[in-house]
Amino acid sequence: MQNRIILVLCAGLMVGCGPDSKKPEVPVPGPVPVPVTLVSLSIGTDLDIAMGDVVALTAHATYSDTAVAAVPADWSMSPSGVVTLSAIQGTSITITAIGAGSTEITASFSTHVATITVTVAPLPPDESMGSVFGDALGGILRYPTDGSAPTYVDPGFSIPGRGMAITSDESQLYVVALLNGYYVIAQMDPNNPTAYTTVATLNGAAAPWVEEPFSMDIDSQGRVYLYCYDGGRVIRYDPEAGSTTQYYAPGSTFEMSFDSLDNLYWTPLLASAGATLITGYRYYPAYNISFATPWASAPADEDGYFVAAGLAFNSRDEAFVMNAYGTRVYRYVDVNGDGTAAGAGEAITFATLGGTYSDTFIFGISATRDGGILVNRQSGPGDSSQEGIWRVIDLNSDGNADGEAEITLFNATFTSNGFDPNCLVTPR
Repeated sequence: MQNRIILVLCAGLMVGCGPDSKKPEVPVPGPVPVPVTLVSLSIGTDLDIAMGDVVALTAHATYSDTAVAAVPADWSMSPSGVVTLSAIQGTSITITAIGAGSTEITASFSTHVATITVTVAPLPPDESMGSVFGDALGGILRYPTDGSAPTYVDPGFSIPGRGMAITSDESQLYVVALLNGYYVIAQMDPNNPTAYTTVATLNGAAAPWVEEPFSMDIDSQGRVYLYCYDGGRVIRYDPEAGSTTQYYAPGSTFEMSFDSLDNLYWTPLLASAGATLITGYRYYPAYNISFATPWASAPADEDGYFVAAGLAFNSRDEAFVMNAYGTRVYRYVDVNGDGTAAGAGEAITFATLGGTYSDTFIFGISATRDGGILVNRQSGPGDSSQEGIWRVIDLNSDGNADGEAEITLFNATFTSNGFDPNCLVTPR
């Protein structure tokens, strides 16, 4: 019995028991890969900036192996009205200061969030608003900023419409003139408007379709754009090239204005409540066509149709518009960077002027460098005491201009001397 047990055990241990047997190979352990994980997200430190400043922000992720990399993040802010975001997604964005106060900028990536506080200082009270020009009775008006009587210059031609624009450095004033039966663009020194140069002839045998020049603006490259109401065209004059180009304009266009990125915006002749009030356009010269994007809608609190009697973008890309027969100034701004001004808090009643609906007729508005606007109001069927050029500005940085001394009569002298300006222009 004992022998049998020994044999069974030897049989069970035959492998590796003989003199020539080898030990089984055992794998040598190597380095175990350590997973790299996202540790933190950063977009910088808190910022103190001034009105109009543009600052770039980038989302950086730090990983467990100490590597740092820029990452695509989702961006947001709260509250709105202090800065605008150039985009709501991306590795880097820019913010533009549009109002005094503080706001939190947040970037999120994966499960991590980074936040900074941005504080914008208010504008100094003596910030220059720039020169103010208008046209009346075929001449040119220059309004002193102290509210005294404007100077009137007769340049020797008729001004048929509302075509007038001034460059940002105030070195050149452009006016649409009717000279010897032709519409022309006249270029002049604002300090000496009697000496002018005809830089473009708009109609005649070569261009008989140009009629009723109505609205003019200048892009950041100094090119002059003129909208002709009846002709349904936009004429672009390039002073560097000395050439003019025509584009087909959208139907029922009434007013136009550029933003800081050279996007051209339009208002229709009439807009019912909720309909598209401001449309952004991009022009393609090679094809002589434009592509439109609805940007903002007409407010629902105006009586009847909205007749946009003015559209003005300031240097912070805030758009101001008024109903021709209304009393409210509306402000539109793309706060969240989605390419429209249709989001929450992006369209507000910025100010309510005195009088009632239809007291006066609005003959255009113009944005000033200090963030305010000028409103040209002329007599309507109601209270003529509201006639004049009114200055509207947010002085207390609460996001509107309904506070004390924020709506003032800038100049009323044209009511007594017969100078009724068709338009107002200021540098941006």
